[in-house]
Amino acid sequence: IVSGGNFAGSRYGLLNIPVIVLFIYVGLAFTLNTTTLQAEGELLTAKHGPIPMPGNRQVPLREIAQLYCRERIRRSHRSIGPSYSYALYAVMRDTDEKIQLLTFKKAAQARYVEQQLERYLGIQDAPVTGEFPK
Repeated sequence: IVSGGNFAGSRYGLLNIPVIVLFIYVGLAFTLNTTTLQAEGELLTAKHGPIPMPGNRQVPLREIAQLYCRERIRRSHRSIGPSYSYALYAVMRDTDEKIQLLTFKKAAQARYVEQQLERYLGIQDAPVTGEFPK
């Protein structure tokens, strides 16, 4: 039994403050942020802003061997059906490392950016294991 009605003073109230701040921060980031993908000089840069969020990338253009899109399916017990997103990846030339650059809500958006980057970089499109079928 909690007496006095002092929610902020109770142990549950204090624990909720960081969670509330996190929800506000993430909500503002999703509302205000834009993503910029820029191929300039020797770097391909993916940047989210103005509110700092994880996922910013810088990749040397000369090290990109291939670009491809991958479908991501997320299932939640709270939603009616699965949700889909489409991630754009760069395959690095010497290491075959696969680096996620951006995520899109629509497959057509991801494919368009992939095609435009390949055209700009002079990369011949080739199949990649795990790629979303074209």
